Amino acid sequence: IAKVIGPQAAVERLLPIFLALCKDDVWGVRKACAESIVKVSEALTPEARVNHLVTAFKALSEDSSRWVRVASFQILGQLIHTIRREDISPMFLKIFIDMAFQSEGGDSDFAEYCAFSFPGVAQAIGKERWRELDESFGTLLKDVQWRVRKSLAYSLHEIAQVVGQDIAEKSLAPAFELFLKDVDEVRLGVILNVDKFFAILSPATRERYIPNLCYVPIESENWRLRNVIASKLGDLAKLVPTKVASECIAEIIMKLLEDSVTEVRTSTYHSCAKLLMHLHNSPQYSSFLERVIELSQRQTFQGRQMFAYIFQQIVELEGFAVLGEKDLLEHFVSLASDKVANVRYVVARVLSNSCNNNPAVKNNTKLKTITKALSDDLERDVASLAVAQLPRLGNPHQAAAYRNS
Repeated sequence: IAKVIGPQAAVERLLPIFLALCKDDVWGVRKACAESIVKVSEALTPEARVNHLVTAFKALSEDSSRWVRVASFQILGQLIHTIRREDISPMFLKIFIDMAFQSEGGDSDFAEYCAFSFPGVAQAIGKERWRELDESFGTLLKDVQWRVRKSLAYSLHEIAQVVGQDIAEKSLAPAFELFLKDVDEVRLGVILNVDKFFAILSPATRERYIPNLCYVPIESENWRLRNVIASKLGDLAKLVPTKVASECIAEIIMKLLEDSVTEVRTSTYHSCAKLLMHLHNSPQYSSFLERVIELSQRQTFQGRQMFAYIFQQIVELEGFAVLGEKDLLEHFVSLASDKVANVRYVVARVLSNSCNNNPAVKNNTKLKTITKALSDDLERDVASLAVAQLPRLGNPHQAAAYRNS
């Protein structure tokens, strides 16, 4: 109703009613007021929020009913975000900050609410007032509850975007290092957005923490964690010098290509192709290229399949003209006559999924030749797939996923 009638009318007609309900004798009514105070705040004038709602919130946060207090603290971060930066007083902000220390007093949920809303509050007050939040951040970082640390891990990149490089390197980078050593639920959160977090840091700091990140999949038995890292390595390679990428990221990519889980290997093909394109024209390119080409010559047919999938990712990343045609095509073409049918089948998949439906690639003479050769393959599945008319993939990252229609 307040949104419909406008801010001024809402202040004059609805705000008095809402404030009266905040003092109702029935705790359920007061709890409902706490749960709706954010929506009410969004519909009022900035002055009314400061002069009336802040006072009403303080009363609700000190209510005799625990249910009302919990509902109040649960939405405090959202309420702060509705208030103008210059109107957020240190005393009101302190109510939010104190939630970070509530685990010590037995109110463990409050610390979780604080961690969940932390990025929004940091954005509301600006990086100039980070010092007021710094201590509470450090407390949440070491909270005994993994759910609290998980919330911070998932939002670390958002906080970094708010506070900028200097504060991120001083206060957030050490947190990143701790999260990488935490339980898998926490580690997964920080790794999911590691490329966005690294983008805020200076080149020197990125170089410092890249080895820490690359060590995670080596010692982790959690394939989902390895899969996320595998999907991020290509983007991370662009954020560090080619020397660092070839020494650290290339090594972990080669290890993940041998992973026992298909999903991990599939994600690694994409990152491997991105790394090849990043290293192109650098002194480190030839050595990594040799390692990739070696896959096409392995004794095991799985290694030869890997090469075909990496070639596919190069095509999907529009890298065929840049390096695929010159450096990889001959080796891909040779796999079309591989003695193992499963290898020829993968080549046919690559042709139908990513080459013969790609205007930039489909007219290549050599690809046309092997398409014709595979269409006459003795294996019926290979022959039919080689000439299948398939649309372009919606998600190139999943190009290696099975699809024949």
